[in-house]
Amino acid sequence: MSNTGLNRRQTLTVLYDGACPMCQREIAFYKRLIPISSSTSICYADVNDPSLTIPDSTTLEILKSRFHVRFENQELISGAKAFIALWTLLPGWRWLAITARIPGIIWCLEMNYRLFLIFRPTIQNIFKHILKLTSRKTKVGYVSEITEFINELKCKDPELESKQLYGRNILWNRPQDLDTNKDLNSGREAQPSYVYYSLPDIKKPLYDVDVDKR
Repeated sequence: MSNTGLNRRQTLTVLYDGACPMCQREIAFYKRLIPISSSTSICYADVNDPSLTIPDSTTLEILKSRFHVRFENQELISGAKAFIALWTLLPGWRWLAITARIPGIIWCLEMNYRLFLIFRPTIQNIFKHILKLTSRKTKVGYVSEITEFINELKCKDPELESKQLYGRNILWNRPQDLDTNKDLNSGREAQPSYVYYSLPDIKKPLYDVDVDKR
């Protein structure tokens, strides 16, 4: 199918540490939100996935140590700026991204994020212990296999939704001529209740019974 007329969609790839239980829960929450902009999709990639290609400008250790995002064919963004780039696209979080435009706010967010990274190992251990106590009652951050499959398809082909809309426009979203539709409908034959039986001959009685022989 030709891609002529398709709108190019921009993809924001979120690189997160899937081995971190806090990161898993946070990303699971973000995945349930639909991006505000229809021209931008969000792809979530676990840096521990062996099939993931690590960008040449960084290493796996660096990706696991800080939060990173990247737009297509652009440099990596990390730390507070990465969170702001993601929040800009999410409903309910965009106000934080707008607040970050105030001079000095990004610097404060970055300093607090670096402070959090110092205590991150300790917080992770506490969080793991809490999850062990509650794992029998709830399944945290559950995402169905169907949802994961669809998300992977969208990551591999960012234009997938645009192609679907393009195909629907070809088959369904077409101008209708009421007079033409009326002529087509008037020429249709009535379909029998059971399509595998031929239509009965209305001139011949259904039951050919000789009354005199009864």
